[in-house]
Amino acid sequence: MDIYKLILNDPVYLTIAVLLAIMVIFSILKKIFKLFILLIAVIVVYVGYLNYTGQEVPQDMDQLIEGIKEITSEGTKKINKSKDEFKKLVEKEIEKNIKEKLK
Repeated sequence: MDIYKLILNDPVYLTIAVLLAIMVIFSILKKIFKLFILLIAVIVVYVGYLNYTGQEVPQDMDQLIEGIKEITSEGTKKINKSKDEFKKLVEKEIEKNIKEKLK
C-alpha cells in the first residue's frame, strides 16, 4: 500500500508508471495486431488453396473455420507423432550414454 501512495504522490514516479503502462499496452496491441495479420494470411492462403485445387470456397465464416480446423488438426497430429518419436529417440540415446558412462 505504501508503494501505491508513493507513486501517486510523487510526479516522477507517477510519470514512470504511466510510461510503463503505455509501453505494456502498446506491446500487447502490437502482438494482437501481428496475430490478426497472421490470421488473415492463413485465411487468404486457405482460400487460395481451395481455389487452386478446384474445391468449393466457403461462403460463410463457419464453413471457413471448419475447413481450417480440419487442415490444422491433421498437421497437429503429424507434429505430435513426430514429437513422440523424437522423444523416444532422445530417451534411448540418454539411456545408452548413461550405460556407457557407468561401465
